[in-house]
Amino acid sequence: GITLLDNALINIHKFIFGGANIHANLGQFNLPILESWLAITYLAFFAFYVITPLILYNKDNQRPARDLVLSITLISYLSFIWYHFWPAAGPWRFFSGDYTTTLGTPISQFLIGVVQKYGNGVDALPSLHAGITAIFMYYLYKYNRRFFWWTLPILASVYPATIYLRFHYVTDIFAGVIVAALVLWLTPKLNDWWFDEKSS
Repeated sequence: GITLLDNALINIHKFIFGGANIHANLGQFNLPILESWLAITYLAFFAFYVITPLILYNKDNQRPARDLVLSITLISYLSFIWYHFWPAAGPWRFFSGDYTTTLGTPISQFLIGVVQKYGNGVDALPSLHAGITAIFMYYLYKYNRRFFWWTLPILASVYPATIYLRFHYVTDIFAGVIVAALVLWLTPKLNDWWFDEKSS
């Protein structure tokens, strides 16, 4: 069998939050409107895989779109390598019995069904939702400030959505953003090297 990091992640959470299990505490609340909004934003995240490159693409300056695509590729590869060696299932799989309420809105039930059917079950840490959202926000803020502000409510809601919908621990979010920062630092260096090599 595989060794999961979930026990260690839960212990880290309890240390940070003074012994409280915030995921189980969140399970006490039943807020259908908030639940539906967060589920919608969690799903809308996937649309940004298409929207953001289209927004950034310019035939006279293809570098922003190329940097974005490389950043997403790098963070995906790095994260899946981590999942292979250090898997973590996430709160909804690991201690679902601690919740006193269930997620019951139609959109959240649909989302959970998708994750149960297509998820690999070991991809909690780092959170790709958190990391790639940070990448989307970085490039949109840098290259299309107006679109960034229009979409900020959706993108920013992805972070609480990962916690409230029980897919990730808080540590997963921090880890995702840290990996995103590393990738954003590395991407321009790799692209500079690649295009310098091609032009030489």
